[in-house]
Amino acid sequence: MKSSDYGNINLLIPEMRSKVVPRGGIILVIAVVVIFYGGMGWLGYTAYRHKQQTCLRHTRLVQEMQEKATVGRMAADIVTYREVVNRKTGKVKLVEGKTIKWTEFLSAIEGTLPRGTLLTSLELAREGITLKGFTSAHEALAAMVSGMAAQPGLSSPRVLRVEEADRGEVYFEITFDLEIKEAEDR
Repeated sequence: MKSSDYGNINLLIPEMRSKVVPRGGIILVIAVVVIFYGGMGWLGYTAYRHKQQTCLRHTRLVQEMQEKATVGRMAADIVTYREVVNRKTGKVKLVEGKTIKWTEFLSAIEGTLPRGTLLTSLELAREGITLKGFTSAHEALAAMVSGMAAQPGLSSPRVLRVEEADRGEVYFEITFDLEIKEAEDR
């Protein structure tokens, strides 16, 4: 007897015969499960990649913010430095603008000294300039004071001390106010 002679023999009880799943149904269920878990895996991987990219973007943004903060601090430092430089430049210009040409000034003083006058000290202070020395006579001292008062940059002569010295000389101490004028453009 051949197996084909028997046909399909179903040994299940009649109630269960209708519940038998055909072979194609099992394959369909397996395919649905595989697709479901494959989809879940793909969704998990996609979410993981999205989280990775978000973390990377966040890290980049934090770095950019730190760089901008650093640049902001540097810009503030540069502005402060520029203000300091501008203040110092202004002071330098002020000093350069108000000055005495010392060689010309000392030559002018030398030109006003009468014959026989000896300067022993020339003191410069904020208040003015003080000259100390000896001259041959009171008339020579008077001529020197009037000649010095006529010099540009000197004003308000004041005789601090005058006394007779040895050998007929006159010792003097005279002070003048300094008038520092704006220097001409060089």
